[in-house]
Amino acid sequence: MTAKRPLLLYMLLVAMAILALANALQVVQTVQSSPWLTALGYAPAPIYKVFEGAFFMLLFIAGGILLWARSPIAPVLNGTIFAVYFAWSWIDTLLITVNPSPLSSHLFAGGVSLGLLLLAEFSFYLLTPFMRQTSRNEEKDDKDGRSES
Repeated sequence: MTAKRPLLLYMLLVAMAILALANALQVVQTVQSSPWLTALGYAPAPIYKVFEGAFFMLLFIAGGILLWARSPIAPVLNGTIFAVYFAWSWIDTLLITVNPSPLSSHLFAGGVSLGLLLLAEFSFYLLTPFMRQTSRNEEKDDKDGRSES
């Protein structure tokens, strides 16, 4: 028998839903503003933001589904998704997009992002005991198709 879903799981699901929604809105807004972005010479091309937003939206949706189903790999996978998302957002901000601000103006935002990432990673670590675990009898049932009582 598995334990009830804790409040932390619901909070992380809400966070993942908000991030998926933000990336979906990025896709919609980029498609709607594509003529303007092209006319203004947005670098990189607007299609980059569409693919980036769609990719992360799908990742957060898939991670949320696995977390809701309490898959044993969900905490590790979602921790990896969060780490990739935060790393890519900073690579995008500092190296890919044209940004005239010096690096020193990004230090506070980088510290806050790192703090949020560590909070999310620790939260996923705390959820590990609440994920579904397969027992030895279930593993034996899966292997030979019969149970030993």
